[in-house]
Amino acid sequence: MVKIGRNQPCPCGSGKKYKRCHGDPLHPNSLPAPQEVTGAVRKAMRRHEAEELVRVQQQGEGKPIISTMFKDHRFVAVGSKLYYSKKWRFFTDFLCDYMKMILGTEWGNAELKKEWDKRHPIIRWHHDFCLAQQTSKKHSDGTYSATPTGVVHCYLGLAYGLYLLSHNVETGYPLRSRIPYIWFPRL
Repeated sequence: MVKIGRNQPCPCGSGKKYKRCHGDPLHPNSLPAPQEVTGAVRKAMRRHEAEELVRVQQQGEGKPIISTMFKDHRFVAVGSKLYYSKKWRFFTDFLCDYMKMILGTEWGNAELKKEWDKRHPIIRWHHDFCLAQQTSKKHSDGTYSATPTGVVHCYLGLAYGLYLLSHNVETGYPLRSRIPYIWFPRL
């Protein structure tokens, strides 16, 4: 096949330069003919659409959770950062530690030095969350189960919300500098 220069006349006889006729990638005649979708491809597309619908119902419209186990470590992507630990068996294990990473140990330790009723609600939630973990039932496979309480929902919900912000939004400022003050005004 002879190569046609971009500025040469189009071989179709239109009188236009090749780059403005059949050499234009947006020209209808330069696009490949649509192919018939096979049954296997159609089935795979329906399966993917169903999985994506479930993911959106569970996680929302943002980026999907990127989390996997590799050589006894759980890896979790948060935006452009990758976190990993051997002690995170499930994504919720990561969330518990992520809350501490975002808020920072300095802030947490300062709150722990305060009297119970002066502590930030997040610190009190964390305390109650730890108590709930201690009373949960351990199964033979190493997993736990418990009846979730309002505190468990609040603590994990806030941790997941912080994860979603970091994973889906480029804030331009560190979240830990704002979180202790933007939620839960002192009563």
